[in-house]
Amino acid sequence: MREIKLSYMYQHEETGEWMDFKYTIKEMDRGEVSKMDHLTPRYTLIARRQYTGLKDSQGVDIYEGDIVLLNDYYMGDDGYEDALAVTEWHEHDCGFVFRIIENSCGGRIYVFEYPAKVVGNKYENPELLTN
Repeated sequence: MREIKLSYMYQHEETGEWMDFKYTIKEMDRGEVSKMDHLTPRYTLIARRQYTGLKDSQGVDIYEGDIVLLNDYYMGDDGYEDALAVTEWHEHDCGFVFRIIENSCGGRIYVFEYPAKVVGNKYENPELLTN
């Protein structure tokens, strides 16, 4: 059974420094989220991200909002290229998908269908989302 994990991303209001705390549901139930207590008021909670249950090709946990590199992804008439994608929950498909950033068609694939490497996330690395 997949372990349920959450990522809490905080950003310092003055310096812009990021802090990312990851917890399992069991740790949260035991009250181990107290690590975050010292952050206020200087840090602002930016995002709560859910773990997809999968790891990338390097063994790194993949979370919602992570930006991944797909090697030799089929881009239709353009052939095979490396592609960046963002990990998102897709309501219609009831699952996590990689939404291809460079594909103007807005293509998406299920996260378990293709090997990927986490290269950042949409909060700390928004520049990766633009062409």
